[in-house]
Amino acid sequence: MKPTNPIPCQDLKTGGAASPAGAQKSAVTRSGQGDICRRIIQNVRPTICFYSHTPEGVFTFLSPSAKKVFGFTPEEGIGKNWRDILVAPDVTFANVDAYDKACTKGETPKPMDAEIYHPERGPIIVEIQDGPVFDEDGRVVAIEGFIVDVTELRSFQRELENLVRARTAELEALNARLSEEIQVRRLTEDQLRASEERYRLLYNRSPIMMHSADRDGSLLNVNDQWLNVLGYVRDEVIGKNITDFLSDASRTHFLESIRPQFINSGQLNRVPYEMVKKGGGIVHALVSAASQTDHRGRITSSITVLEDVTELKRIEKEARVARERVFQAAKMVSLGTVVSGVAHEINNPISFVMLNAPALKKIWSDLVPVLMDYKNQHGAFEAGGFTYDELIKDVPEMLDLIHQGSQRIKAIVDDLKSYSRQKPKSLDEQIDINQVVENSIKFTHSLITKATDRFTTNLGRGIPPFIGNNQRIKQVLINLLVNACEALEDRNQSITIETTFDESSNRVICRVRDEGEGVSEDNLRQLTDPFFTTKRDAGGTGLGLSVSAGIIDMHGGTIDISPNPDKGITVTIGFPVDVTDRLKGR
Repeated sequence: MKPTNPIPCQDLKTGGAASPAGAQKSAVTRSGQGDICRRIIQNVRPTICFYSHTPEGVFTFLSPSAKKVFGFTPEEGIGKNWRDILVAPDVTFANVDAYDKACTKGETPKPMDAEIYHPERGPIIVEIQDGPVFDEDGRVVAIEGFIVDVTELRSFQRELENLVRARTAELEALNARLSEEIQVRRLTEDQLRASEERYRLLYNRSPIMMHSADRDGSLLNVNDQWLNVLGYVRDEVIGKNITDFLSDASRTHFLESIRPQFINSGQLNRVPYEMVKKGGGIVHALVSAASQTDHRGRITSSITVLEDVTELKRIEKEARVARERVFQAAKMVSLGTVVSGVAHEINNPISFVMLNAPALKKIWSDLVPVLMDYKNQHGAFEAGGFTYDELIKDVPEMLDLIHQGSQRIKAIVDDLKSYSRQKPKSLDEQIDINQVVENSIKFTHSLITKATDRFTTNLGRGIPPFIGNNQRIKQVLINLLVNACEALEDRNQSITIETTFDESSNRVICRVRDEGEGVSEDNLRQLTDPFFTTKRDAGGTGLGLSVSAGIIDMHGGTIDISPNPDKGITVTIGFPVDVTDRLKGR
């Protein structure tokens, strides 16, 4: 572990050391800075622990967050040797011993990870940063530093690396602590200068964004991480108000609510903000702040710590979307099963109607002469509210309509059963694109008539067949027609479907054009992504175009979705035709 002499906070406004003539004023300034640092240590999430121990490893100081990191209070920890809480194997001791030896030589090693034992949580992973403290003779009398609990961070990185191919870092607030009062003026000057340099190094190299500001919010200083995340250089931000770097929503919230709260209490604890990058991107941050006051208790400046949680929010959003996709996929599987079962149940009674309707018509034809004789003998009569003439005229037509209706219902049921079949036929059928279009229109006739008064077809002649699966191509056309109907905002908007053959590419082409609400350019690129939908609030699953794109690809075809010059979109699909088969057909 490895800091250096107690790390007094620098004067962030001037960045300079106290002169001999201003030693008393410097002590007051440092005392005020100590209050700020202590408030930060106690108000931000206590996952960073500052400490001091002898060169032999015996703790002489622990910050209040020791309970969070080590599982024991500062009072319980002082006197303990920190090597006693390390977890085997021996290599851990070897690495840490080498680390401390480097500190005792006056070196400043890079941060290292170690595994320690927490009495409640068991083994945890921590990151250690140490430095030596020297006496007047240049001897190392203590080792100071801070330790960060990175157990969750390391675990999160490992677990999500393969799942989302990204990593997230959840960092905790970095605290500063004040140094002891120096009594000898010359020694105070030298040590204060060294301490300020060390603090400046910690401040600037902290993995957490930090800034200091005056009472009005004008930036006095920012650390390197702050600049790296937001994409600025220091000269572009010093002197500007912090509100210049907030989104519109966060700026309003800050001015109307957060700033009055901060002026009143002197602190903030993990308040969510949206910071704006130089290039325009948004950085989500949790902001903790502590104020510095004058002798009258008025706030003069503040130090702020910002936890960048942008990546964490993105991963959480992706996880929610992934869960939603799983739910939607399960729902579609269940829906397919239900559709198949319902279609089967409807098919049985419809078969009875289809079988009996012709028999009823034959019975009727045999009864007509009998009714005629009855009329001649007894005069005109009524049956079921119909006169004799109406019966003779309407009943045959009614029986025909019953038979035709049952046939239509059976055809729809057969289409539903075929549509929901999980194992399609092989791709070896001769497909007439015009016939597929006509069948698809019949299947969606009710939806089309409800959606528009301007539905037109333009089916080309002499279009050669192509090889594929008729059921699947029909599935694609039905989905395109359904999407077109749902995109219309009123019945005066049109839907057009046309077919043609492109000899230059040797492809059968089918276009479905609508004058609906259209799709934004960003959404156009995602329309064929699985589970992406612009109609989720209306029950959209985001599977239609994704499945359609897969079917088209299965046939070696292409799909193009482009906005119309006026309004709506046009979906163009193409399927290759075997040149040899086409020549044979001629």
